[in-house]
Amino acid sequence: MRRNEPEKINSLWYDQFLLNCYTFNLQAGPPGVLLSLLLDKKWAVRAVLCTLMAVATAVLGKQVHFVVVRLLTSTFFWKQHLNWSRIVYAPLPAKLYFLSIIWRAVVVKYFLLFEEVVRQYLIEMECELLEYSCPSEAEVPEDCVGG
Repeated sequence: MRRNEPEKINSLWYDQFLLNCYTFNLQAGPPGVLLSLLLDKKWAVRAVLCTLMAVATAVLGKQVHFVVVRLLTSTFFWKQHLNWSRIVYAPLPAKLYFLSIIWRAVVVKYFLLFEEVVRQYLIEMECELLEYSCPSEAEVPEDCVGG
């Protein structure tokens, strides 16, 4: 709830208490703090995903090159010459326009979808980590209870 609907978390106590969620993450240890820092800043998840994609591209570069060469030299590709030759022989502004449309429709849309899926998965991991690391009411020492 803290990640998806942050305005509702204080209403659990009828806005009587200011809840500091960072103390819960400290009880979860280094993984909890790391997940909290990663999820608190939206650009951090995006930066980690971009870095992982760059590393995957570097590691799988030869395999991707092999697949691209096989595709470009296949009979299926050359049988479709009439379809893609119009784009190849089009003027540069038209190519840039088509590239921008493809970029927005495919890359940006699916990257943002992938980012949201990863973010939701990290939120679930943080919730499970906090459930198992925070003490229950019976385990709280007497000096921590106000009264």
